[in-house]
Amino acid sequence: MCYILNIDASQNGLYISISKNGLCIAECADENTNSQAQLINVFVAKVLEIANINFAQLNAIAVVSGPGSYTGLRIAVASAKGFCAALQIPLIAVDNLYILAYEYALQNKLSTKIIVPVYVPMQNEIIYAKYSIQLDTNTQIFNLKTIEPNTFVKDINALQFTPNENIIFDIKTNNLDIKSITKADFQYNKSMINTIGFNYYSIKQFENLSNFEPNYGKETYIQNSK
Repeated sequence: MCYILNIDASQNGLYISISKNGLCIAECADENTNSQAQLINVFVAKVLEIANINFAQLNAIAVVSGPGSYTGLRIAVASAKGFCAALQIPLIAVDNLYILAYEYALQNKLSTKIIVPVYVPMQNEIIYAKYSIQLDTNTQIFNLKTIEPNTFVKDINALQFTPNENIIFDIKTNNLDIKSITKADFQYNKSMINTIGFNYYSIKQFENLSNFEPNYGKETYIQNSK
């Protein structure tokens, strides 16, 4: 039996859940709050109560590591690391671009194309990643192979994608002009972290507690500009 506490505060709002072997058994969300620091422990206590388990029964903590809101990411990651340190359980980090691509892969079953999820932190700037799809024939679950990790681009006009690459901004709408998209267009199903977090746990894809930091996105640009 594997219980994972999942935390996502990378965008506006807060999502907390408990998964049991990859299936969500309790969740608590506020899509509009900017008070993640005040609500995170309240939501954690609530999902534990709904799931009828205690902290000692948790096997891991999964947190969405970015890109996204600086404040939200700091709160979520600091809380996740604190829980892991106190409980001596592993930390799982899930990129929200990966979540969007994973959901898109499950819905569209495109086994040959490359999925390119896009996030817009500011006007005329984007963060994107590239994934290819690998189908696990035993479980019928898609796994994504990273072709290009998170990349920050300041000049949208310089971007060039091939016909084999599916550009997606959110799971509902993927036909927007890349030059006109906004931060608000980045939407994904936050409950997907229940499945993905368990997938990572199964292959022991854990983070080093002392070294792990959120991915704000901007650092990618700063590093590449040197």
